[in-house]
Amino acid sequence: MTSNEKVFRMLKALANENRLRIIQVLMTSQQPIHIEGLSRILEKDYSAVYRDVEALEKVGIVGIYIVGRSRVPYVKKKDELSKLFDFINSLI
Repeated sequence: MTSNEKVFRMLKALANENRLRIIQVLMTSQQPIHIEGLSRILEKDYSAVYRDVEALEKVGIVGIYIVGRSRVPYVKKKDELSKLFDFINSLI
């Protein structure tokens, strides 16, 4: 896979409102949040949040800690992602 394809897949994953909300919650939370907790916070079905987290993990935006039977997502490279969001907001 070329770097252009990787960028396209990452931007495609970020083009989903629910995924952006997941990232926002994870980046602003002071504590780890498992997927079930995310589904309650976002008022979305667990399976939908699970699929969105998997999509973000697949492109390398999110990592997953396994804690017992829970999957706890975290944002990789928070600083770089914050800079990307700041840049995008500057274009608006």
